[in-house]
Amino acid sequence: MNSRVILIMMVFFLFACDKEEVPNVFSTDIHFEVSKFIPTTNHPLYIELTPNGFYYYSYGINRIFYSTFAGDTTSFKTESEVLSLVFDHRFQRLYFGTRSNCLGVYDGRNINYFTPGNSILPREHVKYMDVDNEGNLWICSSNNGSGGLYRFNGKEFIHFSTENSPLHHDLIRGICCQNSAIYIVAGGTSATHKAFKIERESGDNYKWDEIISEGYFNDISVDINENVYLLSNDIIILSNDGTKKTITPETEGVEYIYTQF
Repeated sequence: MNSRVILIMMVFFLFACDKEEVPNVFSTDIHFEVSKFIPTTNHPLYIELTPNGFYYYSYGINRIFYSTFAGDTTSFKTESEVLSLVFDHRFQRLYFGTRSNCLGVYDGRNINYFTPGNSILPREHVKYMDVDNEGNLWICSSNNGSGGLYRFNGKEFIHFSTENSPLHHDLIRGICCQNSAIYIVAGGTSATHKAFKIERESGDNYKWDEIISEGYFNDISVDINENVYLLSNDIIILSNDGTKKTITPETEGVEYIYTQF
C-alpha cells in the first residue's frame, strides 16, 4: 500500500479518537480500521484537519486544496512552495509557511502574506510553526543572528531572541504547542541544543522552563499527557513522571536521517 495512503489513514484515525480515552501507557499493538476512504485530487504532501474536512498541499503545483469529508474539493494558488500547514480551530484560519514568500494566512476567502517587507519577520522562509490553545501562532523564521521565536496573534508579532529571553541560540529547530504550553528546541550546529517549555504568566509575559540542556535534536513533539519526544539519531522520551527513555528506530534499508516528527 502507498505510504502516503497509510499516513492519511492514520491521521484520520487519530482525529476520530476521543482524546479523553487516550491512556498514559500505550499498548505495543495498534489496531484500527478505516471507515471511509476519501480520494484526493492530487497526491498530498502536507495535510491539516479541520472539523469538516482537511487542507492539503500538493508538491510541484503550488496549490492548497480543501476537501470535505463528503469529498467536495476546492483549492487556491500559493505564491511559492509550501513547507507547512497549521489550522487554527479557534479563529478558523489556515496558516501556511512557504519557502520564498514567508507566512500565508487564509481565512476561507482571502489570503494575506506576512513578509520582511510588511512585518518584523527576518526572512522569506518559514517551516516550523504551531498554534496554542489561545489561537496564537508560534513560528520560527530562523537565521543565525536574526532568527528566534515569533508569536503572532493574527494582527501583530512579538519576537523572542537571545537578547530578551532565555534562548541561548536564535536557530529554532522545532515547535510544538500542547495543552497550555509551547515547547521548542533551539540550537546551532554543535550538540548544545536546549529544549524549553514556555507558559504564559500574564499579558505578553511568559515563563520559560529549560527541560533539557544539552544534546543534538532535530525536532520536538509532545503528547496530550505532556510526555516530551525529542528527535535525534534516536527518539528520546521525557515522561511527565520524570523518567527518560530512548528508542532507536529501525535503520535497516533507511537511507535518510530522521529530521522531523
